[in-house]
Amino acid sequence: MERVTGSRLAKLLGSLLIYPFILARRALRRWWRMPDHETVVICYHQVAAEERARFARQMDHLLRWTTLVDASFVPRTGAGRDHQVMVTADDGWKSFYDHAVPELNRRDIPFVVFAVSNRLGEAIDGVEGDRLMTAAELRDVAQRATVGSHTANHLAMTALSPQDATAELIDSRRQLAALLGRTPALFCFPFSLFDPRVIALAREAGYRQVFTDIPQRAGPDEFICGRIRVDPSDWMIEFHLKVMGAYRWTVSAIALKQALRAALRSLHPARHRPRPVADSSGMVQPADPT
Repeated sequence: MERVTGSRLAKLLGSLLIYPFILARRALRRWWRMPDHETVVICYHQVAAEERARFARQMDHLLRWTTLVDASFVPRTGAGRDHQVMVTADDGWKSFYDHAVPELNRRDIPFVVFAVSNRLGEAIDGVEGDRLMTAAELRDVAQRATVGSHTANHLAMTALSPQDATAELIDSRRQLAALLGRTPALFCFPFSLFDPRVIALAREAGYRQVFTDIPQRAGPDEFICGRIRVDPSDWMIEFHLKVMGAYRWTVSAIALKQALRAALRSLHPARHRPRPVADSSGMVQPADPT
């Protein structure tokens, strides 16, 4: 059964309200003959066998409504419309290799797989019933797709020291270059956890672009490119709104929500004091008053 949450419905309704304004803006730009080559980067993870037909319908929808671009934002196939979409997939799951890659290749849709170079062929993050692609499977994918780095070990970059974070960036790049015969130019942050420090480290490591899971602007001149997560289980109207850029308002909504929470904490600090926490011995310590 599909998971239906209040948050999912709220985002869908908000995006339905935003969508007419997006269409109006694009119509005005066409009227004034102004280029509007906007790109939305979508991100998949796993595609189960029972989801393959829905994934295929989503790819057909992209071909009807958008122009598909490759990893360099060069148009490759689709409806020839100004609105462009790039397809990416994180982790490099075997289920994506088995059920999504054949559908993408059948339609000549370019795509990017962000691989975890030191964990190829393994299960990660406690996921059962699936694993990452093997080296041979990743080489097969790389014949028709772009492979980017998703670190060497799929660790949260913001939790690492500068030395360890740099090692994740460089080791992954070297391992993938040795495996595929070409050096990855793209990087994607595991768990979409990043900050200015790790962004700078990625630039220093030689990556051309880095990708997040925040639905923000993406393009050939952007070092930090946003993406929107999609799944085969998305309703078609939900999928359509995501690929047309109608979910970008959620970034501002989340920022506003965080600002309101911070304001409330400053107005009523007693209501928002941290709860006591247990130390390593299990003893409960008083919360830090600061």
